[in-house]
Amino acid sequence: MANAISLQELEQELTRTRGMFEHWSAGILTRAQECNASHISKLRAGKGELTALNERYQHAEKQAAQVRQQMAQDTEHEQELQERADALVAEQQLLQKRLMQLQQELDSEADAVQQLAAEVAGKQAEHSRTVSHLDQLHNAYQQCLGLRLISGESELYLEFTQIDPQQPERPFGFAVTVVGDDNRYTVTRCEPEVEGRQQLEAALLRRHDFGGFVRAMRQQFRQIAAAEQ
Repeated sequence: MANAISLQELEQELTRTRGMFEHWSAGILTRAQECNASHISKLRAGKGELTALNERYQHAEKQAAQVRQQMAQDTEHEQELQERADALVAEQQLLQKRLMQLQQELDSEADAVQQLAAEVAGKQAEHSRTVSHLDQLHNAYQQCLGLRLISGESELYLEFTQIDPQQPERPFGFAVTVVGDDNRYTVTRCEPEVEGRQQLEAALLRRHDFGGFVRAMRQQFRQIAAAEQ
């Protein structure tokens, strides 16, 4: 029978198809295994790279932390330096202000010293004029009244002789000094003491007549000597 399927041919076809399928399956399995091995290799490589990257990340993070710490320290140190600089500037300003104040005080002191020097020079000149006047009086009185002037450290002693007729060389005298801003005379001692001397001094202050005061004192000494006779 021509159209009848030969069992033998069918078996051969099945065997051929099975062989083709098994060959295809073996290829697929091989490729799958190769692909799996490739994936495993890539996975292992990825894990290794991931570990290395993680280590690098940790190292970078550690370095970043160190940098941040150093920056914080630098910032703190910079702030401390800035505070010290500000303090120095403030101190410099205070010192400059104090220096200006001291300069003003020194200028004032210098002016005061110059003024005082001028006043002292004026006092010395006036004292010199007073001494000169006393010297003139001394020369006149020494001849007429037996007067001798004895200059001390801070006073002038006026010694009289020719007072007591019984003892012409017997000394009488008094000491005067110049005091106060108005250069007034005052008697510091009197030998012998003259009654009413305070009134004579008061008159001297009113009249500024030292010559008249000397004559008045001599007259008092003469009265004392006459009373003793």
